[in-house]
Amino acid sequence: MKVRKYEGIGPLAGRVLTIFAIVFLVQNFPYTYDQCNGDQGTAPYQDFIDRVTNRGGLVFWAHPEIEVNRIISKPPLKVRMQTEAYHNGLLYTGFSAFYEGMEFIIPPGGIWDRVLEQYATGIRDHPVWAIAEGDVEGDHFSPELSQTVFLLESFTREDALRALESGRIYATAGPNGPHVSLDAYELRSANGEQTAYMGQTLQSGTPVTLHVEVSLSGPVAESTLSVNVIKNGRSVREVKGTGSVAIEWTDEDLPPGRLHVYRVDVHAPKQSGVLTNPIFADRRARLACASYGS
Repeated sequence: MKVRKYEGIGPLAGRVLTIFAIVFLVQNFPYTYDQCNGDQGTAPYQDFIDRVTNRGGLVFWAHPEIEVNRIISKPPLKVRMQTEAYHNGLLYTGFSAFYEGMEFIIPPGGIWDRVLEQYATGIRDHPVWAIAEGDVEGDHFSPELSQTVFLLESFTREDALRALESGRIYATAGPNGPHVSLDAYELRSANGEQTAYMGQTLQSGTPVTLHVEVSLSGPVAESTLSVNVIKNGRSVREVKGTGSVAIEWTDEDLPPGRLHVYRVDVHAPKQSGVLTNPIFADRRARLACASYGS
């Protein structure tokens, strides 16, 4: 049997690893967070989000309704793992609505509407957007079951990222999701001179008109669908139709001093549907002018 003496990784490799270690230590100074100073809440996560967004990145929460609340025990040690609600404090780009966001987040008055209300009333600096995700469990998940549709000016990586950042996207879900078409979705001023689309803000007084058109195609072209218009977290219009639905709704109830939030939730056969991102009507400037002149 031949025995060789172990010579380690060599002096050069050791120096290289030492240099990398020093760089990582310096980069993370000061050492704000560690596991030895108790519960630090959401601060470490917000710090991570800020690092990403300050470098031009985007942060979306995957499967946000998945609950983690369990205890791992290996005597004599015991560790509790628990996911706290994140929506009240963290500032992020968006979240995954389908499929792990359907129970508590996207229904009218749910978590998403409460977060949008914080933006509409000035508590948050920016809204959060909904996307779809592939929540894969096993090898049988079809990408068609959950898709994010981009509204692009050009088919480029840069414009796709801008669409994600600005809310020019909507989510589809279910086996018939690809057969549900959002043909029109816009908010117009009373004189028709201004129009805002998904993710945009309409600078206008009252009233405003919301125009929505949705149609079905393929195997569900003659099926029933329903279109639910949600304003400021409340369902204000629900229209059902066969094959297609068109809504032209004029809203005169726009109190000043805030943004008003409009979004649309479409339900089609076999638990399929479309979830839009919101359009905003801005009534803050009107209040400022009235206060200044009084």
